[in-house]
Parts: sequence; structure tokens; C-alpha cells
Amino acid sequence: MLNLLSEPNVHSDKWTQLIETSHQTSLFVLPEWLDLFRDKLAVAVVEDSAGRWRAGVVAQLSPEAIPFYQYAGLLLTRREDPAAVHMLLEWLEEKHPGAVVVNSPALVDVRPFTWRSMKSGALWVDRIRYTMFTDKSSRPFPDMPAPAATESPDLTGLMELHDSLGVLQASGVTWGVDAQNRAYILAASPGSEGVVWDICQKHPTTDLLGCNSPGMNRRKRVFGARLRTYYEMRHVK
Repeated sequence: MLNLLSEPNVHSDKWTQLIETSHQTSLFVLPEWLDLFRDKLAVAVVEDSAGRWRAGVVAQLSPEAIPFYQYAGLLLTRREDPAAVHMLLEWLEEKHPGAVVVNSPALVDVRPFTWRSMKSGALWVDRIRYTMFTDKSSRPFPDMPAPAATESPDLTGLMELHDSLGVLQASGVTWGVDAQNRAYILAASPGSEGVVWDICQKHPTTDLLGCNSPGMNRRKRVFGARLRTYYEMRHVK
């Protein structure tokens, strides 16, 4: 028997277990991140008869962008879990019909969203976006100065979010690390390439988060990045 819990305690051990066993986890489902934008997000989990949180969803309450456009979406501990996914999407349709689910590039299957459009008449529209992933690389990078100083993060309270500032604070990188030690480059200004390269060397997988122009594509490919697709699913009334 499955039970849906809305507004779960994301600081509980059960949430930690859920995000650490889901291959769709990301920086954007860590409790510290969710605390910062809690009023802009809808969160629910599906609990099984043993009390284990088997699946979850993190959705934006509206298409309006929040700082550092995030993806979270479905969190599944099984590769396929139709019953749990059905409950989560049904809850979103009923309680938050304008919500936007931005699924991680790690999501295996977006078909449950399209299947629901056939069953319920609700329209889930997918928009393809791209994100840049790079595996750890030994590729030499042009000489770049190291950052002169490190200061506190701009987003107070997010323990694993770091802000590395360059000389005279002329450039910087805002980045974070998820529960699986993957780095996310949320924002990087020109001149901060050396810092980005250093992050890529320290973390087995780094997400350079977004490639929406040919120039950005070229800039991020120098780090050995490859394109991955992710899907934004929107419920249209």
C-alpha cells in the first residue's frame, strides 16, 4: 500500500535516504537548497507500507524563474515505478495545476508525463533544454590566474555552495556539490575559467548547467563537456 505525503520533512533521515538512492538526485534537492526557495516549490513523497519513502517530486509552483534556474523533478528509487509516479503527478494536477517539473538529465523515462495527458486530458508539454556535463579530464587548460580570495557564499545557509572570487572581485563562480559529490556550476563570469577548471578536476562529474547559444557551447566544451538533454514538463490548464 502506498501513501502520499505532502510537505515532507526534507531534513529527515528518510529524505536523505531517498535522495541518496535516487539517480535523479541533484544539488537542487538538498535540504539546504530547498530551505532557500521553499515558498516557490511544491514537494511530496510516496511512502510504502514499510514506511520507506519510495519516490518524490520537487516542482516549481509557477514557470517564473527563481535564481539559478534549477532542476529537480521526479526522484525515483526504482528505475520504473508507475504507481508512485501516478500518485505524484495526480497530486500535482489537483493541488498545483500550474506547477512546472524540471527533470534532471538523469531521468530515465518521461513517458509517464505524456501518458497522463492521454488518460486525464491534462496537457504536459515538454521543452527540450540542454545542460553540459563533463567527466574528470586531464586535458591541459590555458594558463589562468588562481582566485585571490574566497568569501562567504551569496546564498546564506547553503553550506555546500561556494563563491570563489577572482582578482579585484572582477570575476567569480557560484557553485555547489550534491549528495553524490557532483559539482554544479550555477554561474560563472568571464575570467573565471581557471576556477571552473579547478572544480572540474576535483569532482568526478561536473554539470556546467546550460548551453543556450553557440558561444556558450564553445566556451563550455573546452572543459571536455558533452551535451545532455533534460525536459521541462508543464501542466497547461
